[in-house]
Formats: sequence, C-alpha cells, structure tokens
Amino acid sequence: MKNLILFSLGLILTFFVSSCDSYSKYTIDEKPMVKADARLLGIWKAVGDTNRFDYFLIQNSEDTHKEFVEWVGKNKGEERDRNEAVKMIVDHYKSGNAKNVHTLYITRMDQNGTNRHYENFTTTISKIGNATFLNIPYRNVPVEDAEMETEKEESGYFFVRILSFNENASLVKIAVVHDPSLKYLSSSNQVRKQIAANMNRSSYYSDTITLYKVNGYHESKKGSITVANKWE
Repeated sequence: MKNLILFSLGLILTFFVSSCDSYSKYTIDEKPMVKADARLLGIWKAVGDTNRFDYFLIQNSEDTHKEFVEWVGKNKGEERDRNEAVKMIVDHYKSGNAKNVHTLYITRMDQNGTNRHYENFTTTISKIGNATFLNIPYRNVPVEDAEMETEKEESGYFFVRILSFNENASLVKIAVVHDPSLKYLSSSNQVRKQIAANMNRSSYYSDTITLYKVNGYHESKKGSITVANKWE
C-alpha cells in the first residue's frame, strides 16, 4: 500500500488529497525571482481545520538561522566540539541559508499545536502576470508491500495560488492547482506557460482554502507554542 508523504505547506497536508497527481518536476521559475512576502510570516490556522489548536508557522531565513545557531550551541557544548560548532555556523551562513530573501520556511504543528510534524519545509513565490503562486515541494515515497509491487518514488512541486488578502493581511484565500499534465513537462518555462494559459479557469483548481493569521509572531518554533493558542 502506498505511503503518501507530502512535503508541503503544513495545512495542505490535510486538504491536498484530490490534487496529489498534480505535481511538476520543475518550479515555475528556474530559480527564485520574487522576494518572500512578509505578510505571510506568522502563525496561521485554517477555517474548518479538524483541530482548532493545530497551526503552522511561517518563518524567514533569519529566523531559521538563529534557531540553527541555538541548536548548534546546545548540541556542541563540550570544549573539543567548539571549533566544529563554529565551523558549522559559518558554513551555514556562507551557504546562503542565513540570508536567503526568497525562501519561506513552513512548519506544521499538530497534536494540539505542540508537535513539529513537518519542520522547515521550503516554499518560494512566483508571479505570472499579477497572479501569485507558491512553489511547494512534493514527495510520494512508496513502501514495499508483500502483495504489491514497489511503486516508483515521485518528487517535484505542486502549486498554490494566492487568490486574495484582506485589508490588513490577516485573512488569505488560496487555491491548489489541479493539472495532472504538469508532471510531463520538461522545464520551468513550459510549466509557466501551461499555468499561464489555464490559470483564469476556475476548474483549474481543486481546492480553495481560507487561512487566518492568529499572530504575527515568527521568531521561533518553541516560542510560537505559547502564542498560538493563548486565547483559546
């Protein structure tokens, strides 16, 4: 039996069922071109989520770098490990992970908002005309079954369109692109053209989801736990 794992915007893990065949091997842009939208940073929940305490946290590269430095400090505390710890931090910074202006990092918090089910999964933004899309990693990992042949692993990206923000960016409506033909395209340019040709058709989307911002806090995952359900 297939074990389906979607590395994605945490909330879509719950809702992204009918569109699991609509992935692409390529992002809309060959490399990220659009800076991360600061309005997306913070703690978000879904209208109609099955657990009102669960949420997801969207962070930027500065947030995740600070968490990485803190983690290294706690796990490389002995004297003989300090040089290695410093090297890890410097390498992380040089890699661009600490100053990446294009990437958002998404963590799904479940079990009443206390468990990091999916952590630091990345998404980038693409623009097609005035339309905004999120490129979200997708992976389908098959599991061997004694009664079935092992299926081939699938990986790539699926796409979510941001339909609208309200005036103070506390409410956002998104829709999942549903296009099984995307997996057969051979470049980012082809993906862009395919979506551009169809994106104004309502039937091109499989799900529409409304998200609301609980709080603008995004500095750390640990800190978000005490903020996300403070008034519940």
